[in-house]
Amino acid sequence: MWLKVTQRTLTVLLLQPVRLFDVGPWPKMTAYERSRILLRFADLIEKHNDELAALETWDNGKPYEQAAHIEVPMVARLMRYYAGWADKIHGLIVPADGPHHVQVLHEPIGVAGQIIPWNFPLLMYAWKVGPALACGNTVVLKTAEQTPLSALYVTKLLHEAGLPEGVVNVVSGFWSYCWCCSC
Repeated sequence: MWLKVTQRTLTVLLLQPVRLFDVGPWPKMTAYERSRILLRFADLIEKHNDELAALETWDNGKPYEQAAHIEVPMVARLMRYYAGWADKIHGLIVPADGPHHVQVLHEPIGVAGQIIPWNFPLLMYAWKVGPALACGNTVVLKTAEQTPLSALYVTKLLHEAGLPEGVVNVVSGFWSYCWCCSC
């Protein structure tokens, strides 16, 4: 869903991932289910390689060949990498002095607020959103005002891959005039 937001509605929209983290399906999904969504997402990235490469070219003026043959395939590989880690992040027992038992538990922590710069917007998206989703967190992502296109498009692809609505929220534009895509 696309919305032109005011400061008041932006605040409400930014609270949505907090609510979804507390009561939504995403952090309660098994790591295997999260992994499958990220793997489907990687498949969709490969399927839409030409569109993503064109968006990267329009977004920040990089050569189409670089985007199509290097960056977009790298994003698909990164998502497969993070998908592989989703079910390998688990707790451990740490040795301690004396009669103590130390257990480390890795679990989703909530909403990851992320800001990406104008250079390499698609790779920056993958480097930030991929690990957060693999760990079961929800995301609010602010794109650079100059380069929002690829982030908005891949967020749509995430929705097609099965990501529950509202798990990734992309805010784009100058803060005084923002557009929000909720997936």
